[in-house]
Amino acid sequence: MVEHDLAKVGVASSSLVSRSKKSTSKDRGAFFVSFGFVIFEIMDSENYFVYVISSEVTNKFYVGMSADPYDRLKQHNSGHSQYTKGFRPWKLVYSELAGNREEARKLEKYFKTGAGRKRWKKILEDQNLNRHI
Repeated sequence: MVEHDLAKVGVASSSLVSRSKKSTSKDRGAFFVSFGFVIFEIMDSENYFVYVISSEVTNKFYVGMSADPYDRLKQHNSGHSQYTKGFRPWKLVYSELAGNREEARKLEKYFKTGAGRKRWKKILEDQNLNRHI
């Protein structure tokens, strides 16, 4: 455990409070804050996007979430995603700032429903119409 600057997390000073780095596959900076024996997780406030990519060879779309949609697009096009590697190349057709990871996950799930799919397809149609004006 490492001593933590409590002002950064808005907690009153206490000798029982400490911080340890949570190991994650992407290591996004999540921390555990311990108050004696009770542990709370504090997630960083990194912004996430929900994105839609389109295959340039088929009529397929893929909805995902990422803190960096352009970097994620590179991963899709280099074959790192099992589902998308068979339909390369992909292009980014839509992205929306969703807030933190939890909010982005909710929006991603919504975009994968019938109503959500209608929403982003309508946005894409409107963008295409506006390009021709």
